[in-house]
Amino acid sequence: EPLSPVRRTPAPAQPIPVATGGAAGASPKKLRRRAAEGALDRLAVAVLHGEKRAPPLPHPASPLPAPHATPTAPPSGFHCPAPTAAELHMQQRMAGLRSTVDGPTLSAMIAAWLELRGPEGVAWVERQYLSAPTAHEIGVSAALLALSVHGGDGQRIGRSRVVQAYRHFVAQATPWPGLVATDLGNWERWEFGPLFADWLASGKAQAFASRYAMVFFLMRSPRPEASTALESLRAAGAL
Repeated sequence: EPLSPVRRTPAPAQPIPVATGGAAGASPKKLRRRAAEGALDRLAVAVLHGEKRAPPLPHPASPLPAPHATPTAPPSGFHCPAPTAAELHMQQRMAGLRSTVDGPTLSAMIAAWLELRGPEGVAWVERQYLSAPTAHEIGVSAALLALSVHGGDGQRIGRSRVVQAYRHFVAQATPWPGLVATDLGNWERWEFGPLFADWLASGKAQAFASRYAMVFFLMRSPRPEASTALESLRAAGAL
């Protein structure tokens, strides 16, 4: 008796996954923060477990040696436990990251360093990356992103300590004082308004993104003196 043909039932079509509320609708700033947070977790765990098999750093395009290439000791009066061997290894690696392509790696390593050292580690970041005249754009951007992640989380390092580091940075003679303005506005730290108004009125060379962020901060501020400062700046042709 002939066998009846086997009928194959097609498998049901699998739905195509659709991103909801994730990277699809996230802003570049949120994506950068998520990348830094993920790298922070991986790097912190690796360092805590003594992991030192990091890939070798690319040779910098410029033969100019990076400042602070040697780990620095805490200043007198700065009570912080001595860095472990793994933490010294991180410092040495971070000292060699100065090119544009190194920015995300440097930011993640600074964030991991802060996770390991806690509030005491912020002073080291201030000295190494947020102080003139040695501050450079890659280091500033990386350090501020790492601090922003910790300030938004507030677990390992309190937001008030991050704000203190931002105040230190705004007082420095760099072209980027306004890079902290967005975070400060989101955290409603409107007391920074006069500092930003002084910067805008100073006539000193500043990056466009920095100036824009400071103006927007003053526009967001609910304080009357912020509106007065904007009017004065417009009248003086400083905007």
